Amino acid sequence: MVDFAALAAPFPKDAVSWRAQSISKKDDGSYSALALAYIDARDVMNRLDDVCGVAGWQCKYSHANGKTVCDIGIKCLIDLVSHEWIWKADGAGDSDIEAEKGALSDAFKRAAVRWGIGRYLYSLDAVWVPCKAKEWNGKPQWQSWVVDPWTKVKPEQRAGFETARKQNGKWEIIADELRAVGTEAELAVIWKKYQPELTVFQRSDAEIFKQLQDIKDNMKLDLMQMVGMPQGFNEIGRA
Repeated sequence: MVDFAALAAPFPKDAVSWRAQSISKKDDGSYSALALAYIDARDVMNRLDDVCGVAGWQCKYSHANGKTVCDIGIKCLIDLVSHEWIWKADGAGDSDIEAEKGALSDAFKRAAVRWGIGRYLYSLDAVWVPCKAKEWNGKPQWQSWVVDPWTKVKPEQRAGFETARKQNGKWEIIADELRAVGTEAELAVIWKKYQPELTVFQRSDAEIFKQLQDIKDNMKLDLMQMVGMPQGFNEIGRA
């Protein structure tokens, strides 16, 4: 079985980079930029290799409406003996630098977010960070950060990453296991396995078990919505 919590685990701090989305010039002539966190596509590949194995994942590319689309497939355990390739996809347009290469990389990273990889970064508020910039054709061009952007991130957000990552990762695991359930007995096994997590919502065993049945019968409903879990990391992230 794929360890989805390991896929969604935070990356080392030095693996996270920051890009300037927009730049503002202050009255005193100094600059600041809106900093957005991102990870490198190679780090995503290494994470997939480490968690899924080099033969446990694959990707493919296509084009739709002028955008590059990446599909990432992971070999998932469907029952106790068989596996099936499960695919999740996302797309991106050309980037400002090395357009075709940038589109491939961005689409790949966005598809990886669908699997939880690096998703925790996108709960960060965008922060304005002092930077060095150079004027080019009347517009400021980012050169470097004056201070580490991490220092501008709210302390409560930094402290909450690990807890939120574990919670959201657990709900994704439960949802994936429910998709493979075919009998009441199998459903009861899932309920027993995750009872401590589910009963935290102050519902009776019978009420939660009924919710699990409803989810099993209609997987269009999101598990986190059914049990009341805040959906902190469900937006499509920045690549």
